[in-house]
Amino acid sequence: MDNITLPYGVNDVTSIDGMCPINGCNMRISEYPTKMNYCPVHKIYCHRVTYVYKNKSDNLIIDLDLFNNIYEKPGNKKFDVNNIGHENSEDALTWNVFATLRKTGFLKNIVSLISGNICSEEPELILWGYSLNDNSFMKELSSFHVRYESELRVKTEPDIILKTKNIIILIEAKFCSSNSQKDISVWNDKEIDSQSKRVYAPYIKRYHGSFSDIFDVEYIERQSKFYSQLVRYVLFSHHICKDYGYKGEVYVVNLLRNKHKEIKTIETEFKPYLKNDIFKAITWEDIYGSLAKISNVPEIVILKKYLEEKTANLRKAFDFSSI
Repeated sequence: MDNITLPYGVNDVTSIDGMCPINGCNMRISEYPTKMNYCPVHKIYCHRVTYVYKNKSDNLIIDLDLFNNIYEKPGNKKFDVNNIGHENSEDALTWNVFATLRKTGFLKNIVSLISGNICSEEPELILWGYSLNDNSFMKELSSFHVRYESELRVKTEPDIILKTKNIIILIEAKFCSSNSQKDISVWNDKEIDSQSKRVYAPYIKRYHGSFSDIFDVEYIERQSKFYSQLVRYVLFSHHICKDYGYKGEVYVVNLLRNKHKEIKTIETEFKPYLKNDIFKAITWEDIYGSLAKISNVPEIVILKKYLEEKTANLRKAFDFSSI
């Protein structure tokens, strides 16, 4: 583990101000978004308040071969894999944290954190639809796409799924971005794809037959906007239970930073959508806290250092002072 080079951290960066953001670098850059923003010394493309690695693998800290084997192979459905190189990439953060937890056998700590019960079984980890156990695409998700989303350009794709025989957890991970919301007209009337301009059926018709069982439809329809991505997660969880006979507990989880503007409101805003209390919000800081006492596992020590030094827009990303 001694040969791991962590991504640039809070002690490595400064404000850009016309220069490469790495401390001590004299490489001058031009105004974003021209092509002159590359610093050959530090191998990054410099933007106004952030940067992007030329080699996206420089933003990953563990199991690069496994990542490439799953997500770089032809036909892979993970369409935004190139975002891995961005300083603010929530996909890179997700891989670094959860692939490390899987390798060290501490994913069950996260199941315990979410469920409130001790989990003794190490769960299967599925990232962006692919199981890290055998690199296969999740059959339940594939059938959900075929049945409900065959015409959609962007399909439901849970960032993180933790699965045991007794519990399944669907996690929507956020770092700097907000939860997706759509106008309520998309629920009742129609949806227009922002790129292709193609018209799709509204949610209540597209995902036929499921709404009255799991949602307070009247409450949702009184809103001006609705949490479209989280609604999809709930519909997918219902699909797993109803069409695949899954009998365990189900959770839909929003993973945010303590600094995220939605952390104090998302539970009170989204739980009224649901007839059953399956939704929970947790933070990256909560995950760090669940590992705080582990000091004898090299990969976990490195992961904690990575999180302590992680930046977002060239500033310290997380606050662990209370842990």
